[in-house]
Amino acid sequence: MFGSVFDKVVEKIVLFSVILFPLLIVLVKSGGTTVFGLTAILSLVVFFTRAIKLKFSREEKLFFYSCLVFFLMSILVSYIGGIDKRAWTSIGRILNLLLAIPLYFLFKMYLKTINAVWYGLFFAVVMCGLAAIYEMNFGSYYHSKEFMVGRAKGATHPILFADMTLSMTTMLLIAMTTIKEWNRKLALIAIVTTGFGVLAVILSQSRGAWVIMPVLFLMILWQCRTRISIKLMSASLISLSILIVALYLIPATGLQKRLDTTFNNVQKYSEGTNKGSSIGSRFEMWQAALVIFKDNPIVGVGWGDYKEEAKKLVDAKKFHPAAASWNNPHNQYLSVMASGGLMLSVALLMFIFIPMYLFRRSLLIDDSHIKSCALAGIILIVAYMGYALSESIFERSIPTTFYAFYLALFFALVNQRKETILSEANDI
Repeated sequence: MFGSVFDKVVEKIVLFSVILFPLLIVLVKSGGTTVFGLTAILSLVVFFTRAIKLKFSREEKLFFYSCLVFFLMSILVSYIGGIDKRAWTSIGRILNLLLAIPLYFLFKMYLKTINAVWYGLFFAVVMCGLAAIYEMNFGSYYHSKEFMVGRAKGATHPILFADMTLSMTTMLLIAMTTIKEWNRKLALIAIVTTGFGVLAVILSQSRGAWVIMPVLFLMILWQCRTRISIKLMSASLISLSILIVALYLIPATGLQKRLDTTFNNVQKYSEGTNKGSSIGSRFEMWQAALVIFKDNPIVGVGWGDYKEEAKKLVDAKKFHPAAASWNNPHNQYLSVMASGGLMLSVALLMFIFIPMYLFRRSLLIDDSHIKSCALAGIILIVAYMGYALSESIFERSIPTTFYAFYLALFFALVNQRKETILSEANDI
């Protein structure tokens, strides 16, 4: 009796978590991280009381190892380099990624409907677009007027707001490409999702998201290449281009000013000046991180020690003071190279490419349910690979909770469906 009641309660909690998480993570301060924390605690209870007794498949073991190795290697290189408060902070954020393992079992065992995932993403993207419009007209509803003026940011930071919104938009759109029969209602949903998502990303003025956005939309169009006509695909590209050009020409969006500033910063940096600008400081940090890696190629200097090592290079007059302005070099790959050397770099690549490989294999199964979740999982990974070029994305709380949540969710739904298909085949 108790077990039955417990299962029903957990099912309801999981359902509401999946629906509300994408909305809360960007638009309600501490909302998404709170939902993630509570769901993670529940997943640990389920894992240690039920899931741990199960027999794991080869794919599940590979997934678990990819998460576990990255976490353990983070601890090892930090131990070698000396664990301090900053190191513990970074390790704590990597711990969010490890929680993808128990979350996987929670979703696999208790999420009974995939539609909840898509409804949650759709409403979150629409609300992000509306929130961006509101902020551009009336200012931030959470932050002070002085914080990132003129940029949409929701309840977080413009960069994170853009990254999460773009991820949600493209995950939903690529999943929709697996629907066999389209109608006007579905077409309208796709148009609304794209419009609100692109608008929110543009109004955030986050250049990192702008760089990866064309890649993600091209992946979606490539997935649609056998499903829609050349005319419709061309019309989609033209419409999206017109939207972006229109946003560029409207001064209130800040797109034109942001791009002009970017090009100006790059030009001046190439001339050897303006090294302390937003772009210039990134170039300085990236070069400093490479030098730190060359000096400590195997195990790095440990999490949290980048700034201290960069300051030594600044004091030696090798780099502009901007190189030591932050605790990380604003590039996840270079941050991992400097902090953990080749050991942690290999672990990061395993963490990225093993799940991608598993999702890619699942695309060979002719089932729209599996393909939609596998494609969404691939989009999530590719998006984060892009964000990692200009941001230490796995060293921030909100992005790690978002990534762990959806990585576990899509992998769980893929394997849940595989087991259902296998069970039905055995019953025949």
